[in-house]
Amino acid sequence: VHPFYMILEPDGKAHGVLIFNSNAQEVTTAPGPALIYRTIGGNLDLYFFPGPTPAEVTQQYLGFIGRPVLPAYWGLGFQ
Repeated sequence: VHPFYMILEPDGKAHGVLIFNSNAQEVTTAPGPALIYRTIGGNLDLYFFPGPTPAEVTQQYLGFIGRPVLPAYWGLGFQ
């Protein structure tokens, strides 16, 4: 799971943020425009995807982490 979130502003512009950390982490949305991020240690890497549209944010994010791959037929449990 990648802790990634996308914000859609009232004017229709969007941006995304990917929070990279290999330690245990907790992300919580708070009342108002706030996000609470807790981790037990490690380096915190933030990657910003400026958009400006939700589709472009998604393309930028997928360009960074890579697209999902369909596993082999036998890997899906069909023997």
